[in-house]
Amino acid sequence: MLTGLACRLRKQQRTAEALGAIAIGVHKLVGQYRNIQEREGIITSLLPEDQAAREANQRTDTLVRNRKVLVAFRRELRKAGLSPQTVEGHVATIADFASTTLVEADPPRGVLELTVADIESYVRGKPAKQLLTSFKRFVRFLVGTGRIEEELLYRSVLSEKKAK
Repeated sequence: MLTGLACRLRKQQRTAEALGAIAIGVHKLVGQYRNIQEREGIITSLLPEDQAAREANQRTDTLVRNRKVLVAFRRELRKAGLSPQTVEGHVATIADFASTTLVEADPPRGVLELTVADIESYVRGKPAKQLLTSFKRFVRFLVGTGRIEEELLYRSVLSEKKAK
């Protein structure tokens, strides 16, 4: 009888380990799917398109991907307990940066492709304190959620704030 119980227990333990591995795999898959949607999108057609249509589609696709990232950013700021006005101020700053600096670039780029030079060119000539706070929070969000892995970018934004 004890042998039978031990066998059942080992079987249940192996089942639990297998289910744990499956759950981890599903979690990674969901993260990769989110990453694909926010970075380059999912290609749904391999048919050729003309240059003008491709450029218009690139800008539209970039705006859609940026919107998804900004929705997640807004959600994260709300979770942090910031006031609605502060949340909307930070999101508006990043949205304006994305639309004026990144989407208008040739080729258009998304918020996940920002660089320190992009931030510097956007901030130049503007009151820097609120802007840098917004960028600091945004870059911290990107690094913290695994959307970017550029610690150097994060450190640059932090050091820029301290220097001002």
